[in-house]
Amino acid sequence: MAEPVWEEIDLESARDHARAVVDGAPADERIVARYVRDNASVVLVRADARGAWGLIYVCTTSGPRADYSSTLLDLAAEHTFHVGSAAPQYGQGPRVHFAAIRSAGITTARSRQAGEPWRILTADDSGWILDARVTEDFHDAPAYEFEAPGMTWHPIA
Repeated sequence: MAEPVWEEIDLESARDHARAVVDGAPADERIVARYVRDNASVVLVRADARGAWGLIYVCTTSGPRADYSSTLLDLAAEHTFHVGSAAPQYGQGPRVHFAAIRSAGITTARSRQAGEPWRILTADDSGWILDARVTEDFHDAPAYEFEAPGMTWHPIA
């Protein structure tokens, strides 16, 4: 895995651009992928001029906004299976759960909260599968799986 050239990474600009897109500004070439669902949004935005690294920005989209952006992804990586969550304070909701998935041949994933049916997620035109959801119960995290060629499901830890 490549290492970021930290002098070229502009987290503040990437974060501001992602916020603006969530607020309705038009997406441009800096936006790699985005997904909005009910009360949560996730945006993958280029964080450097070369476009080698992307910042994951997640936020709530209803009520007072809670937003987070601390994960950098190598946009040239052959396989990306990244799931995470963020909350304003450990142990307290709301907690935003998110996933960013991309790998050759993977076009479908699914997620589900305990006691709910699976929700199917599909890749966008750039090959990214994104998801975001909010839970008030801090310890209630969704399960994520991807569908491999051959129609078998594999959990993403």
